[in-house]
Amino acid sequence: MTPDAEAFIVYIILFVISSSVSLFVAPRCKCTYLSEAGLLLLVGVVGGGLLALLAQEDKADKFGELEVERELVRFSSETLFYILLPPIIFKSGYDMQGQCFWANIDKIVSLAFLGTSVSAFIVGAGFYSMRTLFGMDDFSMPEALAFGALISATDPVTTLAIFEQLHVDQDLFNVVFGESVL
Repeated sequence: MTPDAEAFIVYIILFVISSSVSLFVAPRCKCTYLSEAGLLLLVGVVGGGLLALLAQEDKADKFGELEVERELVRFSSETLFYILLPPIIFKSGYDMQGQCFWANIDKIVSLAFLGTSVSAFIVGAGFYSMRTLFGMDDFSMPEALAFGALISATDPVTTLAIFEQLHVDQDLFNVVFGESVL
């Protein structure tokens, strides 16, 4: 069996395990301290850790772990942008309710653009002003603002999952969902 076939088999096994956790275990789990999205994140971290251990177990590469690491643990940005991201964007657009989106477009746009910009500036300026407390005197203002932009632009996947479980107001759900899409 070639190393590519072994890597593919390991990938399929991990996919089946994570899918079964997603479909059968997570909805039935009545954990109050861990949401379904958090549980799936934990499964991904454990699966990635197992792959990393598998790839680094044998330094002599008797079992082809280096090929497994090259194929599974490290994937390129092209894999993310051309294979993993399009189905996520398609599902988000398919699930979006057009009437609720356009009815709340003013709130969505103000949160997506104005709110994120103000948050990025406040976080960046705060980080720049407090950089001496953290011992990072070599940070410039543009670097601090770039840090603020990275921290402020969050993805509300967990928030939306909790909103679905709690059955919150549809307008609130659509505003947060629309802001994440924009």
